[in-house]
Amino acid sequence: MTTSNNMEEYFGNNGLLAQKIPNYEYRPLQEQMASRIWDMFSQQTHYSIAMEAATGLGKTYAALVPALLWARQCGKRVLFLTASLTLQEQLITRDLPILLATLGMSLSFGNLKGRNNYVCRRLAQELFSQGYLSFQDSGAASAKVISWLAVTEKGELSELDLPSDHPVLSQICSSFRHCLGQHCPYKNICFPNRVLKESREWDVVVSNYHLFFSFLTRGKGSLPFNPDIIICDEAHKMADAARNASDMEDSMQNWASLFSSRNRTFMEKKLLEYGLPEGPLKENTSLLLNSISTFFDNVEKSYADREGINSCHEVLSDPKARTLSLIDECQQLFKPLKERLAQSEERMFMAVEDSRLWGWINEFDNACSSFRFVTDTSRYPEWSYWKEGASLFASPTRCSSIIPACFKQVGHEQEIFLSATLTIDGQFLFWKEETGISPDAEFIYPSEFALEKNMEIWVVDIGCSVMDNSYDQQVCRVVEKLCDENAGKSLVLVSSRRLLTKLRAFFEKSGKPYRILVQGDKPKGILLDIFRDDVNSVLLGMVSFREGIDVPGESLTQVIIDRIPFPHPNDPVIRARNELEGYLSFSKVTLPVAKMVLKQAAGRLIRSKSDQGRVIILDKRVVERDDWDITGVLPAVKYRYLKTKGGIVA
Repeated sequence: MTTSNNMEEYFGNNGLLAQKIPNYEYRPLQEQMASRIWDMFSQQTHYSIAMEAATGLGKTYAALVPALLWARQCGKRVLFLTASLTLQEQLITRDLPILLATLGMSLSFGNLKGRNNYVCRRLAQELFSQGYLSFQDSGAASAKVISWLAVTEKGELSELDLPSDHPVLSQICSSFRHCLGQHCPYKNICFPNRVLKESREWDVVVSNYHLFFSFLTRGKGSLPFNPDIIICDEAHKMADAARNASDMEDSMQNWASLFSSRNRTFMEKKLLEYGLPEGPLKENTSLLLNSISTFFDNVEKSYADREGINSCHEVLSDPKARTLSLIDECQQLFKPLKERLAQSEERMFMAVEDSRLWGWINEFDNACSSFRFVTDTSRYPEWSYWKEGASLFASPTRCSSIIPACFKQVGHEQEIFLSATLTIDGQFLFWKEETGISPDAEFIYPSEFALEKNMEIWVVDIGCSVMDNSYDQQVCRVVEKLCDENAGKSLVLVSSRRLLTKLRAFFEKSGKPYRILVQGDKPKGILLDIFRDDVNSVLLGMVSFREGIDVPGESLTQVIIDRIPFPHPNDPVIRARNELEGYLSFSKVTLPVAKMVLKQAAGRLIRSKSDQGRVIILDKRVVERDDWDITGVLPAVKYRYLKTKGGIVA
């Protein structure tokens, strides 16, 4: 049996990876990390480890190589979880093929994405059964979808040449909520089901946290396959993913879609076929729809966007009570219909129209549950509530009980939790409290790069606070000057879409000899490819660009961060968390979150031994607020404290 000492055969200076992978850099700590993971696999009982590894150390390979070797040797199955589709694609298209070829293995692997990435054939056929819908484009999108459905092999919506926010996509994407399961007439050619079935045969499954937690909290309470080893990359994102997977949402649009004229006509037809009285049901569903409409009209008047809700507004009390009463009455009226359909279910046979009816009633019940949940604020502050757009949301404020329960349901053997940011002040305490995870062992691997020689951190006092009216304009002027002096080659990370929009306008108005790339203009992966190839470009981004950005070399020699990334105090989840934690909330939650995000952002700069550059933070509090100890989470390198005059850093 291979021992931990044999990891040198793979990661050593003359090891297999150095021999077969171009530009591979030997990293002693990467070898040490892989050895410890291999040792973990020899444990006879359930065992878990948490590892913080500095950016550029190669933690993905350090985890995958021993996991792949163990999977082949002992017939084990590996589940590799990430926080984003971008990293999933990187694993599938680059990391796994390279490593398997290097190791001479033929293990099977695949990418398991969430249902909403695939088209639902039933929803698509129902949507277009009444003819081409225009979506204000004379039917062009409908025609494109229908033609694509006839030829697609994977059914992934990303294959369609349509904007990611096109309304047709949300109406035809698959979801747990709309799925009919065994009663769907398209079950044998269902794209999500096909991938789920295939995943049961893969040796290595690559997926994401949102899907993982959705299966275990909203699905059947289990995964479609049984992994032996779970590798959790970007483990600092687990709590956010568990929260998002547990969110509840309801809106007038959901109900209007449920009771569309097409659905109501179909319902009336089926009631006549079953010989059931349609009068009371038609009357009560009309009353329900009107009551819900009144309720959401009042919601719009009562709450501002993203405003935390801790109790039902007085003006909503009566329409809410009336709506709940009508929901109860309608569910009682549907009871005979459900009993009739249940008989078909027991026989595991349903006609196509009956399966559609069964699906509609399930959707109705789900909508009723959602309405009850998002309007019941009695769970506050354990749950957070808010209005966003035309929708009401509810979300768990903490996930420290949800996450361990999900992992317990899987019944696997080993867990590996990886990230460049799991610790604050050298301790895993904050991450463990947020996730509820208590690993059996914890390890920290610092950077192997000569950071003190290769990078500097500049803290710039721009002369105003984020609350000042002149803040945005001053940031734009300073960022422009810094990018000009650096001839581009910069990643600029800002904390709001408002500031991102103003920066774009500022750069476009002045005209630059270097290219300006802006988050949202193209898919993230394409933007990064352009940024890497165009050595003098500038990339403007927000939250999601603080991590998962790997741009070694001359294309990135300057990272500019507008401020310490504290979460907005009026964010509904933050407000509810403040209620839970009381006066300790800032020191216990808000400050550690900001430190971890800043640590991630600063880690974008140095990705290889030859990288050089500077991280610039436009927030004097980094050095002035000693009690916050912001510098404690940043690399121990040379600092420069600078002030601006007329937008010029002096």
